[in-house]
Amino acid sequence: LARAPQAMVLLGDTPYIDDGTVEGRRRRFRAFYEFPPVRAVLQAVPTWATWDDHDYATNDAFGKAKGGETARQVFCEYHAHPVYGDGARGIYTSFRRGPIEVFLLDTRSFADTETSVLAEGQRSLLGRTQIEWLQRGLLASSAAFKVLACGMVWNPGVRPNKADCWGNWLPERDALLRWIYQR
Repeated sequence: LARAPQAMVLLGDTPYIDDGTVEGRRRRFRAFYEFPPVRAVLQAVPTWATWDDHDYATNDAFGKAKGGETARQVFCEYHAHPVYGDGARGIYTSFRRGPIEVFLLDTRSFADTETSVLAEGQRSLLGRTQIEWLQRGLLASSAAFKVLACGMVWNPGVRPNKADCWGNWLPERDALLRWIYQR
């Protein structure tokens, strides 16, 4: 707070929630947000959030993971975003602060539930709806800087056999980066 931040972004696992019940999730969010240092920042700084594996389901989980079916409801209850995903699925969102527009990606909800629209015949991490939302947003943005942020690591530089990093969806990641470069 002494540095007067203009915004804060939580990239998931805030907090770790490995209890897939609605009440268990609510209990963990309440405990986290009631912790005095966290509470002080949240009261003073506009905050946006996306989720990662532990606030979506369990460790390394994505797609149709057990526990994921209750995650979105509770996430929305504890985060004051103007929109969450497509309104029914996902929690991706964007916001602008001065010359920067931040696109918070959901790398959990859609993973391996369909094939990629960017990399034909390949696995999809983001899913068609989110990719189309992202492309529209990037094209419409007049911000000088655009930031893509998510809780998942963007490269394969992780522990051996880790199932949930962009390195396991390289065709889609690379196709997305090519699409951005071309525009």
